[in-house]
Amino acid sequence: MRHAFVVQFSDSSSDFFLLAARCHQALHSFLCRHNLRNIGVAYPHWSESTVGDQIAFVCRNKPVLQKLSKHPLFSSMKQVKKFDWSDVITIQEGGSEVQYCRTQKPDKYNQAGLVRDARRREKRGIQPRKYNPEALVFEHYHSIKKREGCLHIQRKLVQRVSHGAFSSYGLSGETNPGTVPM
Repeated sequence: MRHAFVVQFSDSSSDFFLLAARCHQALHSFLCRHNLRNIGVAYPHWSESTVGDQIAFVCRNKPVLQKLSKHPLFSSMKQVKKFDWSDVITIQEGGSEVQYCRTQKPDKYNQAGLVRDARRREKRGIQPRKYNPEALVFEHYHSIKKREGCLHIQRKLVQRVSHGAFSSYGLSGETNPGTVPM
């Protein structure tokens, strides 16, 4: 049985990507402080153009979510009328499952990434990488700017629930196979 609480970005004129980045940072600090990797994030209103006006935190451990919901970011953002959030609720199982995965491809194939790669290859005496236009075709993703760099996030539909771990930003990946409800 999984539980969730949903943060609603209440000011429609706000930058939802910036608010999502603040939530990811709060989750990251919480998970690292408590040495956990069991909370995943979901974007219930994800679309081609935006991450949406909500972010959900999903976990099998209800007390951990209740503790996260007390993070100072949430109360301070509520005071300035940027956030509102739900109580921790139990999720109805049996719906569609997704993984929100971090991808590094956009960083790898932008101009700065190609220069870094060329410098690294030159130091190691390896031939420069040949330009491959097919490598520049990415699946849809959203970029969320954080203090240092970006989180490039893709949504992938999956066939079944995986109660695996998540990254410290609440995302899935090869080593973190957790899923969240769509």
